[in-house]
Amino acid sequence: MPKERQKNLKKALKPVLLLAFVLAVLIMPIKEKTAEAEINPLYNFTGKVTNTDGSNVADGVYDLSFGLYPAATSSSAVWSESVVATTTFSAVISAVDDSPADTIIYTYTGEAATTTLRAGQYLYNASTSQAALISSFDLSAKTITVA
Repeated sequence: MPKERQKNLKKALKPVLLLAFVLAVLIMPIKEKTAEAEINPLYNFTGKVTNTDGSNVADGVYDLSFGLYPAATSSSAVWSESVVATTTFSAVISAVDDSPADTIIYTYTGEAATTTLRAGQYLYNASTSQAALISSFDLSAKTITVA
């Protein structure tokens, strides 16, 4: 390649490289935007009414009461709901106090199959992949505390 042509090529490349550098410097500070999805504030749960030995209860209608409490010794529920159901039920926790808490206490009424409960076990939502870790339970108070 003749020397003059190399010289002209270098002269032509300088502005192109300078423009590329300036554009790179200007584009770098642009922050990436991340997608932020809204979290569903509802917690769906489904269950089956059984005897304490795990066998099915007789066909009939049962009154079930659920409650969420901010502490094991609290007498004031932050959420409660009563459900009339046959042998299976489902409900939605839709309103819970926004105060920060490390644990949630589920209170159940009536007979329940509690012989398989263990701290460290997970409670799973039957309709989704949501789960909560059982941190403790009290059979006499009929409460399950999850973390």
